[in-house]
Amino acid sequence: MDSYDYASSIYKLHLVSNNEVNTLRKSLLEVGPGDSGLSILFAWKDGFDFVSLLDKDISNVISKIDIITKYEDCKLEYLIKNDKQVTFILKSSKLGEIHVDVIQTSFQNEITYKPRCKFTHAFSNAVLQHMEENEIVN
Repeated sequence: MDSYDYASSIYKLHLVSNNEVNTLRKSLLEVGPGDSGLSILFAWKDGFDFVSLLDKDISNVISKIDIITKYEDCKLEYLIKNDKQVTFILKSSKLGEIHVDVIQTSFQNEITYKPRCKFTHAFSNAVLQHMEENEIVN
């Protein structure tokens, strides 16, 4: 999702159009593959506290985070940063803070990720239709 408009439309399709706007929002899981970095910004603006992205390329997400930090007047604090996982906190006087985990996966093998919290919302624009229910455990 390289385009802001496209990423926004996908985000809104999964959350806003499903009447999720007025519910208590705490944590979001988005399963790629694809550049999911803009979902962090949309979720943050919608009041989410925690976002977890499973994506095929962490570097694309980091590039989006760099753009977000320039335009949203926020501070970025890395907790973990390696070739398979990036964990950080974004802080802003306007938006508060959001905790983010980005896990890199090829989607070819089992994904071994233990989230720090239960998810109140989850979506994927492409992958969930190809996964069996017993493969998604929260």
